[in-house]
Amino acid sequence: MPDREGTPEGIPVGIPVGIPVGVPVGPQRRCAACRARRPKAELLRFVRGPGGVEPDPGQVGRGRGGYCCPDPACIERGLRRGGLARTLRIPLSQEEAGRLAAWALEYLKGVHRGTAARPRIP
Repeated sequence: MPDREGTPEGIPVGIPVGIPVGVPVGPQRRCAACRARRPKAELLRFVRGPGGVEPDPGQVGRGRGGYCCPDPACIERGLRRGGLARTLRIPLSQEEAGRLAAWALEYLKGVHRGTAARPRIP
């Protein structure tokens, strides 16, 4: 029989189960390649702007965004299979996909070395 304080198990109503109290739950996004849900801050963002598709490492660019896991295989899969293009609702040429993949690899190398400076976009 439910008590006045919550559910039959005694868990107060309105508290999500499995999430520690006090831990902020940030926005979640889905990878365009592997379809895994991850916190937005963990993913690389690409944005469709007036000049085409550009990487958006600061995740502040205006325009339609698409996300990929920070894994070279995932980024390559998203560009090769068209998941990122579908998410951004724009066709990507092989040339443009190659440029974005090269940028992402350079960026990830910098993150792993601790020098996450933004590489120049070719």
